[in-house]
Amino acid sequence: MRWLEILEWLCILFAPFVLVGYFLQNSQQIILHNYGLISYWLLAFILIVPLLMKVPYLGFLSYTRKSLGLLAFYFGAVHSYFYWINHSMPEHLFNPNWTLFFGLSGIIFMTVLACTSHETIKQVMGVWWFRLHKLIYVIFIFVTLHIVLLANNAYAYWVVLLLFSLRAILLFAGKK
Repeated sequence: MRWLEILEWLCILFAPFVLVGYFLQNSQQIILHNYGLISYWLLAFILIVPLLMKVPYLGFLSYTRKSLGLLAFYFGAVHSYFYWINHSMPEHLFNPNWTLFFGLSGIIFMTVLACTSHETIKQVMGVWWFRLHKLIYVIFIFVTLHIVLLANNAYAYWVVLLLFSLRAILLFAGKK
């Protein structure tokens, strides 16, 4: 699977340039909205990957989870940055707002996962790395709540129910 590792690193290295090129062509409001949603759907796909790997010829998806996670982090970080610029963030930090709390918590946890995603750190942390990266489920819940509280997005509830139902089925199907 050496070619997948090369492809992964190419995506990781060129993603910031693609993001910069995109925001040079579009307004900040479009970027603010789209980058947040792209990050959300990447997180959703990461949670579905274990189910898709059971399908024949889709086992290679296990190698894409790290790349997708880093891309979700990139998109989420740019989304947070543009929110910070457009809404004078320090004033919002002292104004209780659950939408901001869930979004900020999600990006903070995503930063921790992005910083610990390197293979060397994985080896150093050992079993604690796997425990730490279980935060992906908490991040997904926080980001979903952020989106739901931001607007009347009823579809997000169905996505959460579907993903966690499929994940529960996968967990229980694996235990005999």
